[in-house]
Amino acid sequence: MFKEFKEFAIKGNVMDLAIGVIIGGAFGKIVESAIFGFWALCPIRCREP
Repeated sequence: MFKEFKEFAIKGNVMDLAIGVIIGGAFGKIVESAIFGFWALCPIRCREP
């Protein structure tokens, strides 16, 4: 198993994985910000009591 991981790491896939995680986290924050921004602009009648 360690040999397979070493081959995986050597191919540069670890760097691709790290970049994917960073981009995914940033995209999650953008979506979260958009949702909270919309919620702040929503009229009172839209909100649940």
